[in-house]
Amino acid sequence: MPHETRATTAAKIRRINWTVTAGSVMASILVLFSGGCRSGDFFSKLPQGAMIGGDADALVRALSRLERLELAPLGRDARELRERIAACKAFSGSSADGEIGALMRSIRCAEVEALPEALKQIRGDADFAVLLPIGDAGRVAGAARVAADGSLSLDARFQLDANSNAGKLLLPASELPGAPTLNGDDVLLHGRFRPEGGLNIAALVPQDSQASDLFRMKSELFAGAVLDGTLEFAVYLPEAGRQIPPLALSVGFRFKRAAIAAMDQFVSDLRETWPVTPVPLTLGEHSGACLDNLKILPEFAPCYVATDEALVIGWDKASVSRSLSKTKTAALDERGGLFVFLERFSAADEMLRATLPKPPAAFKFDYAWDRLIARTSVREGEYRLQIELEAKGDS
Repeated sequence: MPHETRATTAAKIRRINWTVTAGSVMASILVLFSGGCRSGDFFSKLPQGAMIGGDADALVRALSRLERLELAPLGRDARELRERIAACKAFSGSSADGEIGALMRSIRCAEVEALPEALKQIRGDADFAVLLPIGDAGRVAGAARVAADGSLSLDARFQLDANSNAGKLLLPASELPGAPTLNGDDVLLHGRFRPEGGLNIAALVPQDSQASDLFRMKSELFAGAVLDGTLEFAVYLPEAGRQIPPLALSVGFRFKRAAIAAMDQFVSDLRETWPVTPVPLTLGEHSGACLDNLKILPEFAPCYVATDEALVIGWDKASVSRSLSKTKTAALDERGGLFVFLERFSAADEMLRATLPKPPAAFKFDYAWDRLIARTSVREGEYRLQIELEAKGDS
């Protein structure tokens, strides 16, 4: 890579980081609604495009929750749809090209007996069924149940574009990820996964890309040579006066000495591109290092330590310390999955608002539900997805 000024390189890294961050979030969400070829026989019998249908009262209960997102277009669309089907006993909708907006606009009252056979097959005795295409070859087909307070649960089969590296990263292995290693107290998001094909992060980075050049993502560590295939992450409630919530990543390894050596090599490779100096870090019995002068994002001073089970990497020293400070993990268990504690987001919004030089007028954004739980698994030879949207507050 040609020599560049520090400012130019920093600007590139900022663009890369924000692009990778946004892309990772979207990829994670899409992976939850896509899957592998194990479910191919089931999906081969279903029509193409998107379909939805079932009990109208159940969908109305879910839409009443979504209406709370009144500051977002989704909330307004939910209100319009609820009013459209409020007097229906059953509903159905379809979109030949799978476009979600077209699917929602197509929903109308229907007779239960007239629901397409594919929807009846997917629905079973649940409230309603949904069939959606994702990307070029991914599909999800699931049955949903909605409680009186609007809490929603979805049990679905899913499949994935076999050529999608991002999707493969979260396809579930038959072996469970095991007990979590990160502190589960006061988390906004907490996830732990064991991908079917192992943790090959390098496969997500094009070999000739700027990310590969700048961060040496093709290192031994990120090629998965010493990793055990388990990935865990946590985002915590913000701390007063800080712009970025504490966040940490845990990467399980097979051999501690090899993992430390690989991480040291990764930092050494990084120093060829960016003038950083590792500062030794000790947290209790765990040792590692911090890159305090890697000033490419707000408050970004990444640190890592090696426990007996994993490399724990944090946004800064406080993030690593927070992630290892306690062992309470009431929500996340050995089954793993993703937990999003929506009931804590309003408090986080307020704390982050206070860090702005000129904070906007305070308001409380309603997140519709209190908690989102998503888990993938392999059941009877098929990839399965379970999603729960819990409403613990007033209905």
